[in-house]
Amino acid sequence: TCLLLSNMYNNNTAQVRLKQGLSKRIQISRGCRQGDSLSPLTFVIVFDLIIRQISKIGNGYVLDKTHYHDVSYMDNLNL
Repeated sequence: TCLLLSNMYNNNTAQVRLKQGLSKRIQISRGCRQGDSLSPLTFVIVFDLIIRQISKIGNGYVLDKTHYHDVSYMDNLNL
């Protein structure tokens, strides 16, 4: 799965439409494809990896004798 996602984002280029025609190809080296149906899945996979790494570090806070590493919601994150 990771190889498939990696291959989708390797060697991507874009062109800008100008009055004179299309620009030269521009290499895209960062970011997610906008409007790609896999963009939300890619975000969730990376987000999950980050949360797991944060939890392994062991930092966080204690509230009512319970230790919290992070508080993650679908659209929010508190560290």
